[in-house]
Amino acid sequence: MFDKSIIGAVIAENRRAVPMTQAELADRLMVSHQAVSQWERGDTLPDITLLPAIAEALGIDINALFGVKSEAVTLPMSGGKPVADAPEVQ
Repeated sequence: MFDKSIIGAVIAENRRAVPMTQAELADRLMVSHQAVSQWERGDTLPDITLLPAIAEALGIDINALFGVKSEAVTLPMSGGKPVADAPEVQ
């Protein structure tokens, strides 16, 4: 189960950082400002179909909405060649 308070806190923190009001975020997502307020207070969760739009509006990775820290992934090299170009190991 998702923790409503974490998702709400992430939305509120990143909305303020943009900066954007609850009404502006609501208009962008085509929801009421009351809905945004309820999310931020942890009373309700946004509809799952809104998550990509929320993340985009706030300029964050969708995983960040759930409190997950995204890290850059670097693929290993084999003999100076990208792994995809390296010979198969038998």
